Amino acid sequence: MIPEPLPTPFSEEWIRKLELGERVLAPESAERKMRAHAAESTPEQFAALHGPNTLVFGFPRYIFRDPELDAWVQEVGSILRDPDRLDSCMRRHLSAEDYERARSDME
Repeated sequence: MIPEPLPTPFSEEWIRKLELGERVLAPESAERKMRAHAAESTPEQFAALHGPNTLVFGFPRYIFRDPELDAWVQEVGSILRDPDRLDSCMRRHLSAEDYERARSDME
């Protein structure tokens, strides 16, 4: 459920809330991007494929209009913040060669 009212993306209030670390309504471009990823993969698959090369995953700071998409994004963020969970996802969803390459890139 989206709390109402939320400031419009990129408004002064939206920027202020984002700077304060509050979750804010996702811009439509973020909605489209995350919806495309969610249609192609589970949170575990996405984290395994993209996590090793992700320095910052800021999408969990957004509130997505679609509750299922919001939950998907929050789960990806949770996995990426937990090195053990990320490693487990990588072991399950990457080939042995890709896993070793990703681990060496992360060190």
